[in-house]
Amino acid sequence: MAAKNPFINARVVSYQTDPSKYHQPGVERGQPGFIMSRSELTEFFHCPRRWVRGYRRRDSDALAWGSLVDCLVIEPHTFKDRFAVPPANYPCEPTKKDPRTEKPWTTRADYCKDWEESERLQGRVVLRHEDYLQAQSAVKVLFEEPEISAFIKTSQASVMVTADYWDEATGITVPVKILIDLLPDGHSPYQHGLGDLKTCESADPDLWARSVFTYNYHVQAALYLDVYNAATQEERTDFFHILQESYHPYECGQQLMSAEFLELGRLKYQNALREYALCLARNQWPTYSFARRAENWNGWLFTKPQLWMLNAA
Repeated sequence: MAAKNPFINARVVSYQTDPSKYHQPGVERGQPGFIMSRSELTEFFHCPRRWVRGYRRRDSDALAWGSLVDCLVIEPHTFKDRFAVPPANYPCEPTKKDPRTEKPWTTRADYCKDWEESERLQGRVVLRHEDYLQAQSAVKVLFEEPEISAFIKTSQASVMVTADYWDEATGITVPVKILIDLLPDGHSPYQHGLGDLKTCESADPDLWARSVFTYNYHVQAALYLDVYNAATQEERTDFFHILQESYHPYECGQQLMSAEFLELGRLKYQNALREYALCLARNQWPTYSFARRAENWNGWLFTKPQLWMLNAA
């Protein structure tokens, strides 16, 4: 049985949303007005105390690559505001020994260091020239796939939606926000769904299913569908993932999430919101989800084999 949509006061805020607007900091964590996103909610659910104390995942090379490809595909109009690409060469004074007026770009040169520092001070990420060229190659591969290209071209990009979750048990209202990568229009064959672009280690279907569970992409899918439907009174039921491996030759994949996976995600995000409201009401933030793991001795959790371990044995 599908869980009830729990959102009220939902509305579409903007299309082609500037990511900096979506990620603007507001109220501090642990305060009632803090706006929950999918990533914040799943980090909270993993360990409330670690989250409220300010934990953030470290940026990785994979995350940086994904942000670059996302920008080039979904938000190309924001590229110059978010990234800076050094030229291949920098100007220099010729000498008797070296008559060149240009040399290959290098961070050992003062001119290059000053240029890059200036770009960073303006809030831009400085790319390596070769990384930018590789990202352009990856985007080209993506648009060579007919179905993927059609999906992207018939979709609105970066759609920001907000809503409120009202918790019946505590009476607390939790503001929520989402940023949809791709919203297919009403004439698209994908009009009953939402889409998300993911760069990944592998687009193999079996490995991708593990990634969905590990990184809570099913939670994202269910949350996004419910918030969007609450805002528009539509009944979108499908969630599409456009996949691309993050290394040459940038192989692609197309995945439609099953109803079973969506319902698992829906149950998890609703459990997380209920627990979050309870933490706010009590101002208590348990470590590593003691509230959900009743089996302990004086606060010591039991380490027990999981089902797959027993099967393997």
